[in-house]
Amino acid sequence: MSNGNGPSVCVRGAPGFESARHVDVTCRDARRPTRSLCTGEIERAAINQLRAILRAPEFLAQTYRAARAQADEHISRLSRTRTEAEATIHTLREEVARAAAGDNGRSGPVSGRLFELQTQITEQELVLARAKAEIERLGPDRFTEREVAERH
Repeated sequence: MSNGNGPSVCVRGAPGFESARHVDVTCRDARRPTRSLCTGEIERAAINQLRAILRAPEFLAQTYRAARAQADEHISRLSRTRTEAEATIHTLREEVARAAAGDNGRSGPVSGRLFELQTQITEQELVLARAKAEIERLGPDRFTEREVAERH
C-alpha cells in the first residue's frame, strides 16, 4: 500500500504463527519487518475510524438528504402511478357502462366483455391501493434532518 508520498508497505501473515492473527508490516524499500501487529488491533483501529466517520454530523446530514431525495422521487413516481390508475379505472368504468347499455361497438357476448373489464378494473384498483399505501408509508412521518442528527 502506498499513498504516493513514500515507500510502500506490505502487510502479510507473520511467519511462525498458526493463523493470520498477526501481521508483519514491511517497508518494501528496506525489505525488513518494522513491526508485528495483531489483526485485532488493525480491525479495531479501522472500525473506530469508520464509526467516527459515520457519526460525523456532516455525514449524517448528507446521508439524510440523499435518502430524502430518493424517497421524494419514489413518492413522485408513486403519485404518477396513482393518477394513471385512477384515470384508467375511470375509463374502464365508462366502458362498463357503455357495454351494459349495449353501446360497446363490439359484436359478441356482452357478459364476456363485462367480465374482462371488471378484471381490468380489479387489477387497477390493486395497483392504486398499493401506490396509496406506499405513499402513506413514506409520507409525512419521515424523519427531519434535525431528528436524525439528534439521534446519533
